[in-house]
This record gives sequence, structure tokens and C-alpha cells, in this order.
Amino acid sequence: MITPLEKIVSGDQDLSLLQDRLKEFVNPLENNPLFDGVLLKSIHLLAAANTTIDHKLGRLPRGWVITDHVTAAATIHRISWSKTGLVLLASAACDVDLWVF
Repeated sequence: MITPLEKIVSGDQDLSLLQDRLKEFVNPLENNPLFDGVLLKSIHLLAAANTTIDHKLGRLPRGWVITDHVTAAATIHRISWSKTGLVLLASAACDVDLWVF
């Protein structure tokens, strides 16, 4: 997650205006849910069986993306998720890296 940009109060009108403009530019990045995630590496998914993965977010995920197929390709579906885990079903055994956000 990106640390929110804090405004420095200085009494200088030009500095204040610059900070306001910078905040307008940075605000979409600060609010982008993709940046608030965790990379899970070398996750082994079983063939045709639910695999539960601890995502370590401490909250309900917004989504997940496969960032790398380390071994054989497989079709992967999300079965469920919770504040602690993500349950995936793969059509074949495979190792993947995931970005969970």
C-alpha cells in the first residue's frame, strides 16, 4: 500500500497550491486497490482438489491475479475466500505465484 501524502502547513500559499495539485495527481494511486496486496510465491495447487491458501491480508480480498505459472498450466478458479484464506481449484497440479489484493 502507498503511504498517503501528508500536507505540510507552512503558511506559504504557493507551497500549499503545489501540494494540492500534487495530491490531485497522487490520489488515484493512493486509492488503487491493486497496490494494497501481497505476493504469494510458489503456491502448490493440487489437481482437481480445493487448495486453501493463507493470504495474510487480515481482511477480505478484493481480487487475485496469477503473476507466474511456475509449472504446468492449469485452469484455476476461486471457490471461496475469507479474511484469512483463499480457496482455489486447479484443473491440474501446478505451482503458481499470486498477487492477492
